[in-house]
Amino acid sequence: MHDWYLTVYAVFSDSVHSKVNELEKYLVLDDKNEIVELRWGPEDYEIEKILMTLIQAMLTALRCSRRLFGQDDSSDVSKLQERLDTLVRARLVGNE
Repeated sequence: MHDWYLTVYAVFSDSVHSKVNELEKYLVLDDKNEIVELRWGPEDYEIEKILMTLIQAMLTALRCSRRLFGQDDSSDVSKLQERLDTLVRARLVGNE
């Protein structure tokens, strides 16, 4: 899971481990860099990427848990992984 910590966790934990400039994304500025509006409320920016990454994390945790308890790698987990891979290819790969 170290790779996940260095990549996914680092990106998704930005708001929790905030910096001084974290609030800047909520500001709407005019041509003179004057604040004209504050954005607020939940956003769904790149929600597909976030949800697919979280599903991948859950599948990885499920596989690790099954191995820890001496269970075989279930075909059900493999089927879910295949479905996620298909979804990622259809929705994300090539769209960036």
